[in-house]
Amino acid sequence: MQMSQWGELGKEFSIEELKAAVSMMGPLKAPGHDGLNPMFFQRFWDVVAPAVHDFASRCWDEPQKIKEVNETILVIIPKVKRPVQIEQFQPISLCNVGYKILTKCLAERLKPFMLDLVHETQMSFVPGRHITYNICVLQEVVHSMRAKKGRAG
Repeated sequence: MQMSQWGELGKEFSIEELKAAVSMMGPLKAPGHDGLNPMFFQRFWDVVAPAVHDFASRCWDEPQKIKEVNETILVIIPKVKRPVQIEQFQPISLCNVGYKILTKCLAERLKPFMLDLVHETQMSFVPGRHITYNICVLQEVVHSMRAKKGRAG
């Protein structure tokens, strides 16, 4: 991979990148501890865009600032009317939407490099690769082991 291809990773996020990340989010996804969900940012983007861009710039310049929003509250929501067993609850994470915006922007920038970053036997995180391929590989290994003759191995 040429260094010029990595250059895009090293620049601050533009307002267009941030807006694209916000628009990709499900509007009613779980809000952060501040109670704001992605719909708020989508509907009022013209108002909040400068603040989101300022936040992203501050985090880019001083990465330790991300700690301010990197709080996740884990909650459990009942799946049934009167739950009595733990299996009857659904856990969800309430991450701050600002944090989600930054991670989505980073993920979008990394997409073109994933084939180079992730080993060919790793099935997650790369479009076009599926975990079901691992099942096929396992079946082939088991088949070849059964076909081997002899006492050793």
